[in-house]
Amino acid sequence: MIPPIDASRLIECLGKPIDSTPDQAWFNGDIGERETGLEGDIMYLHLPDIGVNINASLSGFIESIFLCGGHAESYSKFEDNFSRFEGLLPCGLRFSYSKEDVRKQLGDPTLCCEQHQDSILGRNPPWDRYDDDKKSIHLQYSSDCQNITCVTLMHPSAVP
Repeated sequence: MIPPIDASRLIECLGKPIDSTPDQAWFNGDIGERETGLEGDIMYLHLPDIGVNINASLSGFIESIFLCGGHAESYSKFEDNFSRFEGLLPCGLRFSYSKEDVRKQLGDPTLCCEQHQDSILGRNPPWDRYDDDKKSIHLQYSSDCQNITCVTLMHPSAVP
């Protein structure tokens, strides 16, 4: 059995080669199903049994890491097919936190967006993003903002 993964260790992986990460053992260990592939200019490593999706540039550097909340209300194929990430979330957060709880703990976000309908992408969930020099943490919420449904850790170069 794999020990719980600490998201702060995952943050250390951002911007580093995917094959030389500090926690490479859990990338290669007995973690259940895994799928690798290429989608446009992004290489990905899907680890659905542990609720993790890793995206890297074509040169192999980790740009973003998605941690799935396993929430019944999902917005993407990623969330539909992934188990809940059971590791430690960054900044002491929990998937059960509401948007209000998050803002009490982390303060005002760098950027935020309320739920809205996009003519091309469909329904977009509410989210907050917290940026610093080393990373961005993107928090996607349920439509009622009572739970975090997905946490995305991003290298600054990957922030849209």
